[in-house]
Amino acid sequence: MAGSCSEAAAAPRRTDNDAFLAIKAAGYIDQHLVDIRLAIAVTTFTNVFNRISGTAIDLPARELEEEATVLWREPTVKLQ
Repeated sequence: MAGSCSEAAAAPRRTDNDAFLAIKAAGYIDQHLVDIRLAIAVTTFTNVFNRISGTAIDLPARELEEEATVLWREPTVKLQ
């Protein structure tokens, strides 16, 4: 299923019918397929619009050292 959605996102103009059949075989209905395509379309439109208009990213940049500190914590239990 994830592979089929990835294929749909990678080729937004055309998706092979087999990919849709694989998604439907996994138990999804036509409305789900519409929702997947809509999510891809909205994301693509938003990205293009933000690049054209030069929208500033309002999230603060994280330092690599800070990120490494957050991802790694010293173990609290010492093994013998």
